[in-house]
Amino acid sequence: AVNEQVDVLNSSYAQWGLSFTLSSLDYTQNSSWFNNDSESQYKSQLAISPSTTLNIYTTTAGGYLGYAYLPQDYNESSYMHGVVLNYQTLPNVYNWEYDEGDTGVHEVGHYLGLYHTFQDSCSGNGDYVDDTPAQDDGDNIYNCWNMDTCTSPGNDPIHNYMNYTNDNCITEFTSGQSDRIAYMVETYKPSLGTQEGCAGGYVDDCSGDGDCCAESWIGDGYGDCEDQQYGCDLTCYNNDDGDCSSDVYGCTDATA
Repeated sequence: AVNEQVDVLNSSYAQWGLSFTLSSLDYTQNSSWFNNDSESQYKSQLAISPSTTLNIYTTTAGGYLGYAYLPQDYNESSYMHGVVLNYQTLPNVYNWEYDEGDTGVHEVGHYLGLYHTFQDSCSGNGDYVDDTPAQDDGDNIYNCWNMDTCTSPGNDPIHNYMNYTNDNCITEFTSGQSDRIAYMVETYKPSLGTQEGCAGGYVDDCSGDGDCCAESWIGDGYGDCEDQQYGCDLTCYNNDDGDCSSDVYGCTDATA
């Protein structure tokens, strides 16, 4: 589901020159964090390089589909940045109307600086994007049929990722939204995506596919001469005090 979510992000943002790579995958066992959405607690302990890395957390999201903060809400390096997703919104986890991964696309949009298309309803500055028509913020935001709820030109952008329609209805961003993302990232997140290699506490996957694996998995009792848990290949780190057997996979563990 996680890899599929990354695929959905890439397919949704590719037209605008944005791409996402799964740098690392961490599993944390804490029912309080998962069920009670103790956001500041788990983010302060789990966040990896918030200035350069998009951190995504899957929990029950406090009963929401997900949420994220805008770039200007916190300093670039604050651990509060990132995206929180209800785990049921990941692709193919739960069979319902928000099961295609588009909640992740929507929340990453907020993370990159986009407002809802119905921001300020029919008045004010709206979402600060010229090519998304104004939209009333009533119950219509959930409907997937053509409407024009404001007197200004243009039908409601029901297919826009920053609307509240369900996953089989939303399919697009606009060029104006792309321009706003570029401006917001340049202004508030200039370090985003600049880090090379794996974050602290992680090592390169030996397969050379660019993935990162938890460094703690080396010497943890799993056989590093074969694929590690969650598909990590740690075969190039096999000299690690007995995780390997000398007669398995050509292993050269010093203690075998």
